Amino acid sequence: LCEKTRIDQRFLALSAALEKSEALLGGATKTVGDLLTAADKSGRLAERRLADQSAEQLKWEADRLRRSALRLGQMQLRVKLEATLLEGLQAKASSTGDEVKQVGTEQAKLVAQVAKQRAAINALATSLAKCREQLNAQNADLAGNIEGFRVVQVSVLRHWLLDGPPAGEIPALTITEVIEGGFAKKPMRPSPAQTMFGPGGAAGRSSSENILEDQGGIRGLPPGDVNTPVDLSEASQDIIQLNRRANWYIAMLGRLSSFAEESLSEATEWSNQAEAWRGELSYFGTTLASQSGMLSSMQMEQDIITTTVALITKQAETVQAQVSAVTKDSSQQASKLKVLTDTLDKQSKNK
Repeated sequence: LCEKTRIDQRFLALSAALEKSEALLGGATKTVGDLLTAADKSGRLAERRLADQSAEQLKWEADRLRRSALRLGQMQLRVKLEATLLEGLQAKASSTGDEVKQVGTEQAKLVAQVAKQRAAINALATSLAKCREQLNAQNADLAGNIEGFRVVQVSVLRHWLLDGPPAGEIPALTITEVIEGGFAKKPMRPSPAQTMFGPGGAAGRSSSENILEDQGGIRGLPPGDVNTPVDLSEASQDIIQLNRRANWYIAMLGRLSSFAEESLSEATEWSNQAEAWRGELSYFGTTLASQSGMLSSMQMEQDIITTTVALITKQAETVQAQVSAVTKDSSQQASKLKVLTDTLDKQSKNK
């Protein structure tokens, strides 16, 4: 549920950026159109091929951007549904925790020796929890700064696509460079991917890392020969400048789409984890009910044994009284027999 807040903030920024996809594509469309017109006028084969290549790239990126916007809306509904289900199960989770305590108490009565082991484990868990708390605090602070940095880039890309390229050269800045610039070692967690600024990030097309696999299949570079190098030696300076501007727009669109797809992938993973959590809670409730039933059966058996022992004890008391009576009677009979024996002995001596 805490992760949902971060996802909502990410989706809010993406929704604002993708709200008017036609406006985002306006600058790129106009530039590519100018490139096609200029190439037609020049009549050079290389320039025409370069213009066609840019047009194919723009078409592929525009379709990719629209699909991302559509999936973004669908994923927002799914995240909202999963959050509603999780919130509804919080009361059940709380009551389950109380039941766990009750079962633990009953189990402690039946298995006394477990208490010593549990005390040792709790001491170890407390020590580990302190270490984890310190580490999580640092990671949470770092992750918050990274997330803020990445979300701001969405707004930057949106303004660039609407207003055109910024003055001067684009800074080659990635999240990895920012992290390594402020820390002696690269943190183990989180491990953010390079993002939209600079080569090797989400917009890098030559790296195999740009081929991602999701529920929609494997997506990679645009189809066709749009990535085939073109000889610019025969192209005019105007064509080259227009091509560079078109490539810049296409790269920015690709970076925005890649960031949207990465966010969708994270949201999908979060939703899957939420489903798994619900499944674990359901399984745990079933197991808890089974163990509670077993404990109740054992308790019932103990009650039956206790009752049986009590009845046997009462019977033993009755038998003991009978044995005492028989012992007393036997003693009397023995005394009479001794007297009779002595009398007979005297009579035998007198004769």
